[in-house]
Amino acid sequence: MGNKLNSATYFIKLDHTKGYWQIPIKEDHTKYTAFRSHTGLIEFNFMPFGLSTARSTFQLAMSHTLRDLLFLVSYFDDVLIFSETLSSHVKHIQATLTELKNANLTFRPSKAHTGFDSIDFLGHTTLQDKVLPDREKTVTIRQINTPTSKKEIKRILGLLNYYRRFAQDFSKLAQPLTDLTKARAPN
Repeated sequence: MGNKLNSATYFIKLDHTKGYWQIPIKEDHTKYTAFRSHTGLIEFNFMPFGLSTARSTFQLAMSHTLRDLLFLVSYFDDVLIFSETLSSHVKHIQATLTELKNANLTFRPSKAHTGFDSIDFLGHTTLQDKVLPDREKTVTIRQINTPTSKKEIKRILGLLNYYRRFAQDFSKLAQPLTDLTKARAPN
């Protein structure tokens, strides 16, 4: 994500309205969403929350809908549009909204974030010329308690790995923790 955003100076973050409920289910597939109620059998016409494949289906739908728009990052119900100039930003927003309208997808205007020189997105803070780790996440990392099991060490390594690009020689720094997860290390 970072390299795509490095030269951007204008940002807008959009949040879907109703998320998964915007994805229609093929008529012959509604039977797979059926459940019984006191009034009889109920089948969904739009994708409900809770289906095991709902997250991946929704992301696939968003990726497919916005596949030709190289000036944005889409992750589930969030879309970050970024541009270098104000005129291109207006065009990018218009193109994105047109694609979403054509796909019958809507966003909640009250949750649109625009007009800021920085924006938080997917655990990162995006500034006009750089991408940084989210400040709240780094505070959380600094406050991590000493792990007492291999499972906790693996969990911490997973969190730290998300920000590895911000730590020079991350693998060398993390090596002592990684060694503690090996089979021969004590539990």
